[in-house]
Amino acid sequence: MREVWGDESRTAKYIDVERALARVRARLGLIPQEAADEIVSHCELSQIDMVRLRQQTERIGDPILGLVTQINQLCRDKRGEYVHRGATTQDITDTATVLQIREALVRVDDEPAAIAKALARLAKDHRLTPVIAWYTLRDNTAEGGAVLGLIGGTLGKLSMDVKLMMQTEVAEVFEPCHHGRGSSSTMPPKRNPISSACIHGAISVLRQHAAALMDAMVADHERSTGPANYLGQSGLMVDRVLAQMAT
Repeated sequence: MREVWGDESRTAKYIDVERALARVRARLGLIPQEAADEIVSHCELSQIDMVRLRQQTERIGDPILGLVTQINQLCRDKRGEYVHRGATTQDITDTATVLQIREALVRVDDEPAAIAKALARLAKDHRLTPVIAWYTLRDNTAEGGAVLGLIGGTLGKLSMDVKLMMQTEVAEVFEPCHHGRGSSSTMPPKRNPISSACIHGAISVLRQHAAALMDAMVADHERSTGPANYLGQSGLMVDRVLAQMAT
């Protein structure tokens, strides 16, 4: 797993994305095919100076510009000028992160399967052995809290966008207008994002509930209480958030 999230693996994923980007843009006619071929020929981790890239990253603050610069300089006849064309740093880093997550999940999936097999074998071997009954399983409760947390996060993102776009100097979108709602006591023309502010505040608490419900999975044997009771509160909070979103 350290290998998956290490510097070389992450850089290799950046290169994979840049290689795929060049091929697709050439296929769509957005860059010359010969430029794409030249870029692809140099999209190899072995051709990247990792020491130099580390220095560039420390100086610039992110690794993509340094990587793109190196690939560009490796290409002949100025064909490297087409590398990274049409993409942003975040496009590359986000896509690379997804590739890393995919690789990490494959490894994670193998290990729980082996553990489950071993536990099943122990359960069979000791099916007649008297033991304390551990029947407190909070997996489903935690999953429910996680789902509610994800719903809240999505609505929170929408509310944040609305708040920013409602700023007077932006004024691109507004919450639905109801008489007096969102009025400013100091600046009459101003409209405040009341619903968005309520949603943003609620989902901040909702995130903490989701974390607490995960913690509830590590419960004592027999029927424990504690954080598992947050699920009902989370449900009520999501209901409140959805009501604000509908206003």
